[in-house]
Amino acid sequence: MAKHVFAYENQSGFRQFMADRLKTDVTLKPKNVSPGADTGLSAETLALLRAARAPEFALYDRIIAAQGHLITPQG
Repeated sequence: MAKHVFAYENQSGFRQFMADRLKTDVTLKPKNVSPGADTGLSAETLALLRAARAPEFALYDRIIAAQGHLITPQG
């Protein structure tokens, strides 16, 4: 058995994965969507955040390197 982790940005890949598994189309309707806003961080703040949450960013970087869909053995 494997564990599948998707990047949030890979919504189409996630939906296709679920459709394949469920043998039906998967349609998700946006809910609770925030209005667009500038949410950028300064380089200094981003560096502090990356240092404070290094394991989470390392996992995210692995997922992105795997084209947004990381498959790992579960056991």
